[in-house]
Amino acid sequence: GSLEGLARAHGNRYSRSASLDDLTTCIQLHTEALELQPANHSDRAKSLAGLARALRHRCDRFHSLDDLDKSIRLYTEALELFPTNHPDRVICLHNLASALRRRCDQSGSLNDLDKSIQLYAEASELRSADHPDRAGSLHNLAKALEDRYIRNHSLKDLKRCIRLYTEALELYPHDHTSRDGYQRGLDRARRKQHNYKKARKD
Repeated sequence: GSLEGLARAHGNRYSRSASLDDLTTCIQLHTEALELQPANHSDRAKSLAGLARALRHRCDRFHSLDDLDKSIRLYTEALELFPTNHPDRVICLHNLASALRRRCDQSGSLNDLDKSIQLYAEASELRSADHPDRAGSLHNLAKALEDRYIRNHSLKDLKRCIRLYTEALELYPHDHTSRDGYQRGLDRARRKQHNYKKARKD
């Protein structure tokens, strides 16, 4: 509807300008649009995801845990409505995983991290080997597994993390700008594996 279109327009402008007025208006319009939509509306999943994204932007700006919690609830509801083959489902999976990982960083909840890993894995499975965003999906999953290894010292998580960093690197040409960051992640994980083995020997 027109409210949704306006909300997206303000959201897009916020991405370019970082104007708080645009973000506030975006949130208000998405909220109004959802209130007018019946539960079975064909665009409800997109509306929920749009509001969730705007609240996550506000959380990133003001570090509001309340906005993060709301964003997670909305992304979860949207994910339940997106059909398996919907092109926006993989984006919703990724965004929900990212929000849960962020909440884990703030609260230390291992349940949030476990769920985040599950969602990142599902997102990576939906992106074929030649998808331009597959490397990013693998990298996000690898980082989440590395986070969990730091908490539980599971060698299984670390080995899987190393495999994913390696696969992500192989998808990029040698002159790609993202390779340096991915290589650092792989080197860091290999050092952790070396230290793990060394500690076991000692």
